[in-house]
Amino acid sequence: MGEVYRRANIPYPEITTTPDAAALRAFAKRVGLPLVLKPEVGVGAGETFKVSTEQELEAACARKLDGYVAQRFVTGHVVSYDGLVDREGRIIFSTAHVYSSGVMEVVNQQLDVYYYSRRVIPAALEDVGRRTVAAFGVRERFFHCEFFELADGSYVALEINLRPPGGFTMDLMNYACDVDLYALWARLLTGEDLSSFKFERPYHSAHAARRNSHQYKLSHQQVIERLGPAFMVSHALPQPIAAAMGDQVYLMRHADRDELLKLIHLTQERA
Repeated sequence: MGEVYRRANIPYPEITTTPDAAALRAFAKRVGLPLVLKPEVGVGAGETFKVSTEQELEAACARKLDGYVAQRFVTGHVVSYDGLVDREGRIIFSTAHVYSSGVMEVVNQQLDVYYYSRRVIPAALEDVGRRTVAAFGVRERFFHCEFFELADGSYVALEINLRPPGGFTMDLMNYACDVDLYALWARLLTGEDLSSFKFERPYHSAHAARRNSHQYKLSHQQVIERLGPAFMVSHALPQPIAAAMGDQVYLMRHADRDELLKLIHLTQERA
């Protein structure tokens, strides 16, 4: 994956695979701390951890690191570029999401995660997203591209998933645009020409999650009542999805981003 990003001139954090202790120390010396260590084959940031100090580096070197990768840590907001590509490689639907925290932090710290869609995709994100989809030769499928959005407005690639985005994100995309993306995908797969398909983004949609281990100011029913017409649906999530996405999820939408953020914070306010 990293090689494809590099060939496409898309920034991607330096990485080393299956490091032993000596290789890990050498990598840390070359790129600097902090680092992120994660399984090369994994999901939901399980067994992923950050190495910030020399002491933590030595503790990591003492672990069995077979099957791990080490990567330069990037400071930025996690965002995504999501959509659907036809058989000619044309993007016929796209949107973007902003995440409250990275999955590693959410899992390791058991944070109350939320994320929301943008009504307007920043031009630089649209550009790097489209170049990513083209570089990986995506055809006739959904894509979920994750990036770090840096303070200067530039982007660094995190990963690409050649599938619909996880959890209830497909529902969020439908709610934000008043579309049925699975029906659109079916039309695509049965050969319909969708090059003239048009859509709008009249809403920001959001996933706001709560955890069973936390106490909140509002009850489940009070949240639904306070969300009012912004409330779409609520679901309980099973493990292991809940570790990364929360135990109880509230999906909502609003035309105004600031108002949506107020509703998210209302939902997650602690007792």
